[in-house]
Amino acid sequence: MKILVLSIAPIFKEFVHGGSQRILMNILEKLSIKNEIKVFCTSRKDNHLHFKIGKAIDIFPILPFREFFPFPYMTNPKNIVRIIEIINSESKWADCIYIHADGYLLKGYLQKFNKPVIVSYHDFVYPITISSAFLSDVDKIIFPSEYLSQCFLNTVGTLYSNIKERIEIITNGINPSIFFKDISKERELKEKYGIKKDEKVLLFPHRPEKSKGVIETLQLLQKLIESGENVRLLFPKYIDLKYDKGIHEDYKNLNELLIKMNISQYVSFFPWLPYNEMRHIYSLSNICLNTGNFTEAFGLVPLESLLCETPVISTKSGNLRHILAFDYDGIETYNYGDNENLLFLTRKLLHKKDFNFKDVHSYIKKRFNFKKMLDHYDRSFMNLAKKPLLKHNTDRNNDFTKFKIAPWCYVSDKGIYDDYIGNYHYLDKTTLIKCEKNIIIKRKDLGNYFEELVRNNVIIPFDE
Repeated sequence: MKILVLSIAPIFKEFVHGGSQRILMNILEKLSIKNEIKVFCTSRKDNHLHFKIGKAIDIFPILPFREFFPFPYMTNPKNIVRIIEIINSESKWADCIYIHADGYLLKGYLQKFNKPVIVSYHDFVYPITISSAFLSDVDKIIFPSEYLSQCFLNTVGTLYSNIKERIEIITNGINPSIFFKDISKERELKEKYGIKKDEKVLLFPHRPEKSKGVIETLQLLQKLIESGENVRLLFPKYIDLKYDKGIHEDYKNLNELLIKMNISQYVSFFPWLPYNEMRHIYSLSNICLNTGNFTEAFGLVPLESLLCETPVISTKSGNLRHILAFDYDGIETYNYGDNENLLFLTRKLLHKKDFNFKDVHSYIKKRFNFKKMLDHYDRSFMNLAKKPLLKHNTDRNNDFTKFKIAPWCYVSDKGIYDDYIGNYHYLDKTTLIKCEKNIIIKRKDLGNYFEELVRNNVIIPFDE
């Protein structure tokens, strides 16, 4: 089969841009065993020449989107025309078309080729992703988590009567042959990054975005230092730092903040690494932090860290509250913004001498099985057919009496947390208990809060 793959995010020969691109590389390697693959992605000054991965994967970084996220369509309209012309030309060659981490707003131009189109979603937060999701007249839709699928079904899915049958959930898998405890480079890396022998290492393996928890992490470091803890924060230099002015400004602000907080001497930076080298960074660290309110569609980082036997402290944002909802040694979760609890959990793990990762390893290898993910993608592409246009749900009943907590929300003792605002809706304790206890919620359960929670999309219709 000839498969045409589209990715707005860039694809590099040696590095991956983030978690979704890592999954894409895994998928391509599997599909290339029996298929011929052409991949088209965004062109950048540092990545614009054709290259091959393996023998059967051709990468063409030639699409003239804007080079850097999150506004790829902020470019000369003639560039958009050129993108349509390139993809239209290649669509004639292909047997099917796969749009990875969909943000492709030009899907309507693919209809005339009568080729099956698959899309996958690896976030449901960025404007181009949400916009593109409402252009969902495709033949198959893949989600990496039940959480993301439910967010889609309870929004876009309500507009179509037959969209559910086109959805597949293919849970992301973690490769245990790449992510495992490996201290073979620990001494070398500690010397390289200025980590003293007796220092405990806090790892923050994320971009320096506010939503990723950079401020909370720096405040945590400051409190630990002031209380006498011997710790160091390990921080990556993002792959786009050299070329993206916005990222460069983020790091400039970060360094200024480190100086202002008087903690710059306790922070070490490491370069953006190929993902098969990240186990060395995980393995030399004592704790991996996920302290932000960014809505994680899946959450690869904490699972990779745990396979490398590094404990994780994480908020319950997005899918993190589902994949880390088990009482295994090495997993600690807390409600976003509860910085006192974050400090308590960090001290707890820093001073805990022994961890037993056996149970959590079994959990990860079974639930997030790498081979199972690849085989599922393989079957999904083999069992593919062009389908008729989706049917608009014109008969939807809007007179609801039963409601439920939206999948992008959860009830905490602080309030109802909402992934889409990254904060809480505050209710009295009695109402919170009713929301947490009742799967089906009725108007009388919420009293004066009802209209507000419906208006703010915290509770949504319960479809039986």
